[in-house]
Amino acid sequence: ETTIPAEAGRLAVGLGVDPSSREASISVGWESPDGATVVEAVATRPGTLWLAGAVRSIVEAFDVAVVVVGPDGREVGDELSRMERDGTPLLAPDASRDGGNACSIRVPAVRP
Repeated sequence: ETTIPAEAGRLAVGLGVDPSSREASISVGWESPDGATVVEAVATRPGTLWLAGAVRSIVEAFDVAVVVVGPDGREVGDELSRMERDGTPLLAPDASRDGGNACSIRVPAVRP
Protein backbone atom coordinates (compact mmCIF):
# COMPACT_ATOMS: atom_id res chain seq x y z
CA GLU A 1 0.00 0.00 0.00
CA THR A 2 1.08 3.54 -0.77
CA THR A 3 0.92 6.55 1.53
CA ILE A 4 -0.60 9.71 0.10
CA PRO A 5 1.93 12.55 0.52
CA ALA A 6 0.79 15.45 2.70
CA GLU A 7 1.68 17.88 -0.10
CA ALA A 8 -0.65 16.10 -2.55
CA GLY A 9 -3.23 18.88 -2.31
CA ARG A 10 -6.66 18.29 -3.80
CA LEU A 11 -7.42 14.65 -4.64
CA ALA A 12 -9.61 12.64 -6.95
CA VAL A 13 -10.29 9.23 -5.42
CA GLY A 14 -11.22 6.20 -7.52
CA LEU A 15 -12.79 3.00 -6.22
CA GLY A 16 -12.62 -0.30 -8.05
CA VAL A 17 -14.32 -3.55 -7.11
CA ASP A 18 -13.94 -6.73 -9.12
CA PRO A 19 -17.28 -8.11 -10.41
CA SER A 20 -17.29 -10.94 -7.85
CA SER A 21 -16.54 -8.51 -4.95
CA ARG A 22 -13.54 -10.62 -3.96
CA GLU A 23 -11.16 -7.64 -4.10
CA ALA A 24 -11.37 -3.86 -4.04
CA SER A 25 -8.89 -1.07 -4.68
CA ILE A 26 -8.55 2.64 -4.01
CA SER A 27 -6.53 4.91 -6.28
CA VAL A 28 -5.91 8.62 -5.87
CA GLY A 29 -4.86 11.30 -8.30
CA TRP A 30 -3.52 14.78 -7.73
CA GLU A 31 -1.53 17.50 -9.41
CA SER A 32 2.08 17.66 -8.25
CA PRO A 33 3.76 21.03 -7.52
CA ASP A 34 5.39 20.93 -10.98
CA GLY A 35 1.97 20.51 -12.64
CA ALA A 36 2.25 16.80 -13.46
CA THR A 37 -0.76 14.58 -12.81
CA VAL A 38 0.07 11.78 -10.36
CA VAL A 39 -2.13 8.70 -9.98
CA GLU A 40 -1.30 5.95 -7.50
CA ALA A 41 -3.03 2.86 -6.16
CA VAL A 42 -3.07 3.34 -2.40
CA ALA A 43 -4.84 0.16 -1.26
CA THR A 44 -5.93 -3.21 -2.61
CA ARG A 45 -7.48 -5.69 -0.21
CA PRO A 46 -9.77 -8.72 -0.23
CA GLY A 47 -13.51 -8.08 -0.09
CA THR A 48 -15.34 -4.78 0.14
CA LEU A 49 -16.20 -4.36 3.83
CA TRP A 50 -13.08 -2.24 4.41
CA LEU A 51 -13.64 0.08 1.45
CA ALA A 52 -16.08 2.70 2.77
CA GLY A 53 -14.11 3.19 6.00
CA ALA A 54 -10.87 3.62 4.09
CA VAL A 55 -12.47 6.17 1.77
CA ARG A 56 -13.93 8.05 4.74
CA SER A 57 -10.42 8.21 6.28
CA ILE A 58 -9.03 9.72 3.07
CA VAL A 59 -11.91 12.21 2.82
CA GLU A 60 -11.39 13.31 6.43
CA ALA A 61 -7.60 13.66 6.06
CA PHE A 62 -7.37 15.33 2.63
CA ASP A 63 -9.09 17.84 0.36
CA VAL A 64 -11.06 15.46 -1.88
CA ALA A 65 -12.61 16.92 -5.01
CA VAL A 66 -14.49 13.78 -6.07
CA VAL A 67 -14.85 10.07 -5.32
CA VAL A 68 -15.40 8.02 -8.47
CA VAL A 69 -17.21 4.73 -7.89
CA GLY A 70 -16.90 2.17 -10.67
CA PRO A 71 -19.99 0.25 -11.77
CA ASP A 72 -19.06 -2.79 -9.65
CA GLY A 73 -18.59 -0.67 -6.51
CA ARG A 74 -22.25 0.05 -5.93
CA GLU A 75 -22.56 -2.61 -3.20
CA VAL A 76 -20.73 -0.24 -0.85
CA GLY A 77 -23.44 2.29 -1.61
CA ASP A 78 -24.98 2.72 1.87
CA GLU A 79 -21.83 4.19 3.42
CA LEU A 80 -21.00 6.13 0.26
CA SER A 81 -24.54 7.54 0.19
CA ARG A 82 -24.03 8.80 3.74
CA MET A 83 -20.74 10.39 2.67
CA GLU A 84 -22.47 12.10 -0.25
CA ARG A 85 -25.13 13.51 2.08
CA ASP A 86 -22.27 14.82 4.24
CA GLY A 87 -20.87 16.70 1.24
CA THR A 88 -18.43 14.27 -0.41
CA PRO A 89 -18.90 14.61 -4.17
CA LEU A 90 -19.50 11.14 -5.67
CA LEU A 91 -19.49 10.16 -9.32
CA ALA A 92 -20.83 6.76 -10.37
CA PRO A 93 -20.13 6.43 -14.09
CA ASP A 94 -22.57 4.67 -16.35
CA ALA A 95 -21.71 0.96 -16.61
CA SER A 96 -21.50 1.35 -20.40
CA ARG A 97 -18.43 3.58 -20.04
CA ASP A 98 -15.05 2.31 -19.03
CA GLY A 99 -13.69 3.54 -15.69
CA GLY A 100 -10.57 5.09 -17.19
CA ASN A 101 -12.64 7.24 -19.49
CA ALA A 102 -14.92 8.34 -16.66
CA CYS A 103 -11.94 9.16 -14.43
CA SER A 104 -10.21 11.14 -17.17
CA ILE A 105 -13.28 13.35 -17.41
CA ARG A 106 -12.91 14.28 -13.73
CA VAL A 107 -9.14 14.93 -13.58
CA PRO A 108 -9.65 18.72 -14.03
CA ALA A 109 -11.65 18.65 -10.77
CA VAL A 110 -8.37 18.08 -8.94
CA ARG A 111 -7.00 21.45 -9.96
CA PRO A 112 -7.68 24.29 -7.52
